[in-house]
Amino acid sequence: MQDAHMIWNEKQFLKAFEQKKIVRTGHFALKSGEHALEYIDKDTLYMHAYDTLLSDVSWHMAHAVYAAGMHDIDVVVAPEKGGIVLQYLISRHLSLMTGKNIYGAYAEWKTDRGRIYDPMWGWGKKGMKAVLVQYDSFTFRDAYKKIIPSARVLVVDDVLTTGTTLKPLIADIRLLGGIVERVSVLWNRGGVAAADLGVTNLFSLIHKKLTTWKPHACPMCKGGISVTKLK
Repeated sequence: MQDAHMIWNEKQFLKAFEQKKIVRTGHFALKSGEHALEYIDKDTLYMHAYDTLLSDVSWHMAHAVYAAGMHDIDVVVAPEKGGIVLQYLISRHLSLMTGKNIYGAYAEWKTDRGRIYDPMWGWGKKGMKAVLVQYDSFTFRDAYKKIIPSARVLVVDDVLTTGTTLKPLIADIRLLGGIVERVSVLWNRGGVAAADLGVTNLFSLIHKKLTTWKPHACPMCKGGISVTKLK
């Protein structure tokens, strides 16, 4: 049995986000270093446990996949922090829609360092020279590692900008033997396509692209408007 929800369109979600001050306007320095006129305050979204907004968001993200006829999802996976809430709610909604138990799991971000050896960097007394590199990946808790192999996995996240978070997550799920062809996000603010993530289907509740500038090209900076640095 499905939860009862009214079908919202993109304009209705944008209006609700503006009313709840989830979409903020001003002059912001984003974590990426770029500047923007608008900012999606995800923390404010996740505060709305007392009303139906967060439930509506997660239901629509699940319903987009279900309505497309994709009823074979076994596990919903999200990156940690904000995604932890989404994977729980979306896996619950999909379980009710499909009538089967769909697991939820989250991945934890980690940064590793290693050495890459290549002749292009030359040779030293001890052999081929190496360069020290830093790379990002995800790790899963043991319980999650047991349910991912051979499972059809739906990857979910709140805001998609460039895919630098989801691409390594998808790769690490596949390394565990999971099958990832579908991604569902709340807001695709970077105009990312499914092919950019290496998947077949990408679902987004909101497709509005938010313009950003490098600090030296920012029109607000040139106009002397004070900037709010986001942490």
